Amino acid sequence: MSCLTFNIFLDLFLCTLTLYFMNYRPRKHFAGKKIYIFRMFTVFPILCDTACIVLKILASNKAVIIPAAAYPLLTTKPPLTFAMFFVMMLFIKYRERSFLKHGKTHEEYREFLKTNTNSFQFSLFMAGIIVVFGVIDAIIYPVLILIHLRSSGITGSISSEQFNAAGHIVESWGFGGTVEMILLAPIMLLFSYTRSHKNPLIDTAIPIVSVICIVFVYIESALDIVRSLANQLKEFLNL
Repeated sequence: MSCLTFNIFLDLFLCTLTLYFMNYRPRKHFAGKKIYIFRMFTVFPILCDTACIVLKILASNKAVIIPAAAYPLLTTKPPLTFAMFFVMMLFIKYRERSFLKHGKTHEEYREFLKTNTNSFQFSLFMAGIIVVFGVIDAIIYPVLILIHLRSSGITGSISSEQFNAAGHIVESWGFGGTVEMILLAPIMLLFSYTRSHKNPLIDTAIPIVSVICIVFVYIESALDIVRSLANQLKEFLNL
């Protein structure tokens, strides 16, 4: 049984938390050499994402039953997408360390981040890792399907129906969806986070429209949960 996952804010929170632990420079606590302890806190969002993946796998294999009330606590993005974000953070940290080794300061590095050169290099790197992780997902996806089929006791020849059914289950774990992101790789070369519109209303309207769309998704997801609970209650009463 697959889980209904819709709380993208949890994914955003874990990514923000990862970015915070990897880049923030504490002024009082964890200063000096203790900064490495602060950086190690990055393991917590990683463990949280891993726990969600494990729960999805166990639920799909009917090893555990996740109540509908816990669905908002599950991540929605594919695990390789989170891994892609983590690699992106490592790339940023490596560039920062390399920049400082050449005698530059943090202030100069922050100014460098605003340049078009840095923006293009970042876009080029993002396009590359999208392709890499897309290929990794394309390799892992069929392997996980076969592992799931074998663990379910299906041996010998595998029919297309069995393979497709197992594919849907593996997709509920979050695998198989990163492959489609390869199509975004060329578009990433045109991306520039330093660019701003002449009309500031455009930059303001985009997040507002996004939030409105997310609210509609939440309403639809809530209705799906209510319908699912109603059907389960009806089946229970019929028993």
